[in-house]
Amino acid sequence: MLSHLLYEFTLGGVNHSIPGNGGPDCLNYIPLWQRALETLVIVPLSFYGLYACYPHLEYPEEKSCKKKMSAEVRAMLSQKLPLNNVGEVLDRVHPPPREIFKQYVFNVYLVVFLVEFIYKFYTKTGIFFLNPCHITTSLQLLLLKMPENHPLTTQLFRFNMYTMPGALIALAFPILNTRQMVGEVFIYFLQHTLIVLVPLYLIYLGAGFNPESSSNYAWPVFSMSVLLLYHFVILQPISFITHVNLNCILCPGVSDPFAGRFYRLCAVCHQFLVVPLVTKLYAFSSFYVVSVAEICLGERPAKLEKSE
Repeated sequence: MLSHLLYEFTLGGVNHSIPGNGGPDCLNYIPLWQRALETLVIVPLSFYGLYACYPHLEYPEEKSCKKKMSAEVRAMLSQKLPLNNVGEVLDRVHPPPREIFKQYVFNVYLVVFLVEFIYKFYTKTGIFFLNPCHITTSLQLLLLKMPENHPLTTQLFRFNMYTMPGALIALAFPILNTRQMVGEVFIYFLQHTLIVLVPLYLIYLGAGFNPESSSNYAWPVFSMSVLLLYHFVILQPISFITHVNLNCILCPGVSDPFAGRFYRLCAVCHQFLVVPLVTKLYAFSSFYVVSVAEICLGERPAKLEKSE
């Protein structure tokens, strides 16, 4: 019973007659031997990328999340509360505007994601939640709730910066022939636009949300290697078994400018060039946008600083 419900939710509504959505024609778009050969080349290279780049990743130091306060308030509260918990208690009693707006951003983003989930549930196409853009949305929602000065937050944020350009590609070459319900196209563009804008907002928040240095190319290669492994080790077998074209791993999308027998190799090559370039330019320009925002809105509110 449970397996039947799971099948209905994930695969029951997948329409293989829609071009690029899956089915036998999509599965046979590339010969099996070519798929195997591409996998045997790309997967070991990706593992080598992880191995070679991991020692060169930039890791942030853990910072304190305490905020500065007046000596009088600290002295008064420390009589009744442990000193380490004073800042946390103040934030709970009087949340700063920064935290309130951050919660609004999270709530709006979560609503958009839930609406997309409802569409997938109603159309019985839940398997498409494995597509990288939905993984990126989940990661960004997690980042909006994680401790801002924790090293893991910075590491996930830097990885997220290299999943974000996929949304730009989805906006530039949208695949909309599978979205036939009222509002689905709007949610598509809204979700992918938020994927692009949320990292800018996180950079504005500061704290642990900072990209690696512009000269560091270990993070780009490491992140791209993870994405390639996700496509060829996880998405490809699932797509092959279910005949569902997850993120165009079986056959090119209807808007793919590189459609052809070697479209996957073209995608790997141009993504390894375009994604790091776009991410570095995005990070570089974000600092200027944040500077302008600080001039217009005032200094970045409630900056988190190291404890004295």
